[in-house]
Amino acid sequence: MTHELSELNLQTRVDCCITLLNRHNNEGILNRIITCDKKWILYDNRKRSSQWLNPGDPAKSCAKRKLTQKKLIVSCTRAGVVHYSFLKSGQTITADIYCQQLQTMKEELAAKQLRLLL
Repeated sequence: MTHELSELNLQTRVDCCITLLNRHNNEGILNRIITCDKKWILYDNRKRSSQWLNPGDPAKSCAKRKLTQKKLIVSCTRAGVVHYSFLKSGQTITADIYCQQLQTMKEELAAKQLRLLL
């Protein structure tokens, strides 16, 4: 089933886009937008150990660790990452956790003296 827009809907979208582009040209609003998402990441959490060896002695082998999987919440602007945090193992994102993350990000941004688009 295709979704077709009426001429009025198309023109409304074009008008909104033009308005946003004009605001960006005058105020730079696109530079102040922050987006947030959750992401599963895999990382290698190796522990490096040093060994004292005599010349000619072979190094002791270490078992290879598996990749670790963590859930990350990351907030970015056009300029890059402004905030990130890892969730605890088995923790899901609830409204309370999301609100805590927003509050933490707001405090970090205030410390960096960045402006938010509200």
